[in-house]
Amino acid sequence: MTARVSLVTPVLNAAPFIRATIESVLAQTQPPSEYVIVDGGSDDGTLDIARDYADRVRLITGPDGGQSDAIHKGFAATCGEFIGYLNADDTLLPAAIETLATELSAHPTAAMVYGDALHVDAEGRPIARYPTRPFDTELLAHECFIAQPATLMRRSAYDAVGGVDRALTFAMDYDLWFRLADRFEIRSVPAVVATSRMYRTNKTLRSRRAVYREIIATVRRRRGYVPYEWWAGYAAQLLEPNADQFFTVPRGTSRTALLALLIGLGINPRKPASAVRDWLSHRRVFRHPP
Repeated sequence: MTARVSLVTPVLNAAPFIRATIESVLAQTQPPSEYVIVDGGSDDGTLDIARDYADRVRLITGPDGGQSDAIHKGFAATCGEFIGYLNADDTLLPAAIETLATELSAHPTAAMVYGDALHVDAEGRPIARYPTRPFDTELLAHECFIAQPATLMRRSAYDAVGGVDRALTFAMDYDLWFRLADRFEIRSVPAVVATSRMYRTNKTLRSRRAVYREIIATVRRRRGYVPYEWWAGYAAQLLEPNADQFFTVPRGTSRTALLALLIGLGINPRKPASAVRDWLSHRRVFRHPP
């Protein structure tokens, strides 16, 4: 028997992209049993577009506490054994749900599976492959190698770790993966199943400083030590705020390297020797944006 899959899309003012997102879900070779769109108060035409699909999509509207709260609200309104969320500017490739659900069904001990993804631009044109890697718990603290739209979770595992942290604005998925990995198996699937849309005004690129701060706090809380990659990237953002670290790469000067060391020592006060060794082994700024 095929497991029920529930999919949620949190949205706020995504009129340029929401139609493509919805249609990518409805065009699945294995459509979800439930597809819920949670709108937090759009006023740009997003709701009008979503209502075009009222016969196949459930729409929940009203004020919420942001993206994490909308995801929580959406999952609470569904009952599928497998659950996932797709942001309103991302898309699924046609066999995404079938591929991920098949893998999750075949491995009952797995809490989550994820596939590969493509970065695409505002018009949906491919830019580059997402830097996905096979799952490695230790590596997860160093880089975010899982593309969120390419994931599917087991609801029982999601509930067991307490679900998404509604206090987080940017790193709610990263934080959730740490908690899942601490208790369950996570598996990767070697198939491209989703697109992640990158444009200069998207949530991640327009809020780089806040993104780094939340990621650093998350890694420190979940792993006790924040690796070089995060504090080096943060230092580069502080000194070169116009470099979004995706379309525009920071130069990585000696000044940046010195600031990175100071930040690394500051955020790892109980492990200064580890931070110095980490810094000495790199001495450069990576181009791996979160």
